[in-house]
Amino acid sequence: MSKELESVGFYLSNHPLEDYKDALDQYRTKSFKDFEESIDSESFIAGTVMSIKEKKTAKGTPFAIIKFSDQSKVFELFIFSEILEKNREHLIVGKSFLLTVIKDREHQENRFRRINVRKILSLDNIVKMNYPNVEIQIYSTDNLEKLYEIIKERGNSKIKISITNDDKNYLFELKDKRKFDYETLKYLNKEDFIKKISL
Repeated sequence: MSKELESVGFYLSNHPLEDYKDALDQYRTKSFKDFEESIDSESFIAGTVMSIKEKKTAKGTPFAIIKFSDQSKVFELFIFSEILEKNREHLIVGKSFLLTVIKDREHQENRFRRINVRKILSLDNIVKMNYPNVEIQIYSTDNLEKLYEIIKERGNSKIKISITNDDKNYLFELKDKRKFDYETLKYLNKEDFIKKISL
């Protein structure tokens, strides 16, 4: 994919954000196009860096114009000095990020209103995290043994399990903390007996 970006300027076969789909679903991330067209004033979006241009204001304050892409389109965002200084070393072409963005309230009626970046998080760092609090909803007590086999490794995550059975809701917390990272999340999201996972 990196060679595609170098040669033609965009991704042809697949988009790097596909590797982070489960994490982006947990954050309820919108595509940039959907956020632009929505009435929401703030949202999580994700983007892979395509180019970075650093500049300075008339007063000498640094800022950057960064071209991102997601599955919907290529888009540019201004990154102002404070956020730029915090993230400069991580902002590299080809790297993917989760962005908290907000629309400029002074121009809410303007279709081309400016979108400001409030926070940037590296998706590589997000998927390395061990989630501290996890609630796993399953359909039946029959699936408990299968779930146990997947999350039996000790770790630092507090796990709650929720089951709806015969019109009754059960919620209990495991006594020992378990390992629950991004790979565990991706694996469980493919299992039919999982109803929902909340982080």
